[in-house]
Amino acid sequence: MTNTMEIPNQMEIKKKGDAALIDTLGVVGFARYMELFDNGGEGDYTEEKQNIPIMDLSIDEVCRLSS
Repeated sequence: MTNTMEIPNQMEIKKKGDAALIDTLGVVGFARYMELFDNGGEGDYTEEKQNIPIMDLSIDEVCRLSS
């Protein structure tokens, strides 16, 4: 007799884990739980986005960059 175990892939584990947390904590609790793992990024996005060099380019100039 052989015992086999089907191992789910990462996406299946994530979906099942999310569903279990939502069932247990509710949607708001799940969102707050996920925030525990968000380090909030770093820097000041509002300030940094003003200093992105591409922001000074026209649409045509941006299109030429990608071709």
